[in-house]
Amino acid sequence: LDRGYEVHNSINITLTQAAQFAALKPALEKLPEVKEVTGTVNPIGFSLQSQTIEHLGEELDVATVRVGESYLEALNIRLSEGGFFTPDQPGNKTHVIINQMLYKQLGTKALNNWLGLNGQRYTIVGIVDDFNLRPIMLDNKIRPTVIFYAPEQSYRYANVVVSGKPLEVDKKLQSIWADLYPDELYLGFLQEDVIEDVRQTNEITISINALVAVVTLLISALGLYALVYLSIQSRIKEFGVRKVLGASVQHILFLLNKQVIIMLAIAGVLGLVVGKMVISQVLDIVYAYHKDIETNNYLWPLLITFSIAFASIGFRVYRSARQNPVEQLRVE
Repeated sequence: LDRGYEVHNSINITLTQAAQFAALKPALEKLPEVKEVTGTVNPIGFSLQSQTIEHLGEELDVATVRVGESYLEALNIRLSEGGFFTPDQPGNKTHVIINQMLYKQLGTKALNNWLGLNGQRYTIVGIVDDFNLRPIMLDNKIRPTVIFYAPEQSYRYANVVVSGKPLEVDKKLQSIWADLYPDELYLGFLQEDVIEDVRQTNEITISINALVAVVTLLISALGLYALVYLSIQSRIKEFGVRKVLGASVQHILFLLNKQVIIMLAIAGVLGLVVGKMVISQVLDIVYAYHKDIETNNYLWPLLITFSIAFASIGFRVYRSARQNPVEQLRVE
């Protein structure tokens, strides 16, 4: 899903001291794979604060992050109105940027208006599209957000936008860090780690459901085979009489498959209705946002289930339909 910013192709480096950024940036920019180096206090997707702001006498609970110059642009956060923080502009300290969700709450005249926090007023200079501040798990939905400017001396992380494979570039960044700060541990992590929990949950969910599905299909196929076999045995003389009276193999196949087709049709409809309800509930609980279930997510299970069902009983049914009526009538 679109998280509202670029999840891939950037690396965050934890700074033990804000002064490290000034020495680290020119060293990193010498690498051909490094496109841009910016700084932040709160790396988006990993860190935020919950605070209460004031606007025209009304108090609102919002999420806040503090970022440096060009950090929002580096992550490709989309600007809808106004502007980003202006480079080397002292007024940035009293400027803020808000997201569309908060903009709608404050009203259409929020741009260039003010909001208050801890007794200080800030001017709203820009409005950005909504973006996810946390991994899209559980109840981590998009929140009204205020983005504050952070000066370089307050940076806690350096964000490095790279070209190529981030893991390979990260090794080079680690080497540069070791040269600059040999006594300190390199604490770098990929921006795409924000989706790691989601990826792991996806893999676990798929594995569990695949196992349950395979076991269920096997048990159902065996049960269907036993049911069809008993049905054939109880009607074997009937089929013999029908053949003697001129019934074709196709007619016998229709009689044998009619019950199975009706059962599968009922099971298919119930399975799809109940399955959609259960899966939708599970997805809503596990993920704050998820894709809608598409049409092919219904068609493929039906086709696979029907194919397995007919494959499990096909030989038994065809053999019974082709059986000599004399042998069928001899059955006691």
